[in-house]
Amino acid sequence: MDTTRGVTTANLRPTAKDEIPAPSDLDAVVEQLRRMKRNSKFILAIDVGRLVVERIYRGDREVLKRRGRDHAGFGKLAAHPQLPFSKTTLWRYVGVSELVSRMRWVVETDALTVAHLTAVFGLQPGEQQMVLRLAVERGWTAKELRREVEKLAPKSDTEEREPPPVMSVVRRLERIQKKAPELGHLRDLKSKDRERIQRVVEGTRAWCEAVECWLRAGVEEN
Repeated sequence: MDTTRGVTTANLRPTAKDEIPAPSDLDAVVEQLRRMKRNSKFILAIDVGRLVVERIYRGDREVLKRRGRDHAGFGKLAAHPQLPFSKTTLWRYVGVSELVSRMRWVVETDALTVAHLTAVFGLQPGEQQMVLRLAVERGWTAKELRREVEKLAPKSDTEEREPPPVMSVVRRLERIQKKAPELGHLRDLKSKDRERIQRVVEGTRAWCEAVECWLRAGVEEN
């Protein structure tokens, strides 16, 4: 039997406490921990929301629906210096609690999170039920669910449209024009800096010329 400083190879064999679980066992433990984390967030949101409804709105869901976060009591609570939540988080938990009170099944599935529920706040109850069940069936993430909700949300004719991407570039160019330094120090630049500037100038000129051609074409069409 080999020994090293009095330690036998028999003593180096793993004991029951040292044995590494099988990958499937580790996966099961991780999945259970994920479920516990999810459930803890759900429980927190539901309990906080229920407490606010019962104590601030006196359990009157009609008042809650009519006054919402404009309720004076809710405003006082949200402004309390020792409140452990932001006003936004507090109102979100109220919304989660209310939704769960109407659809208990959402907490019985592992497929939904608090983020899934908050994604449907702007929909009608029937639409909420529909898209949440679709989210479970199709395995949507909260981000994917929000995209689907955006398709359902009605858009007002007077709603301001998001500016086209090209305008973000134009705004940057405007800022650059205002903040561009004097060019007197160009002669002090290193050759590699000159080459870099040259490439940027040429690329910007080509882009600007393409935009100018497009603008002219648009004017001619009109």
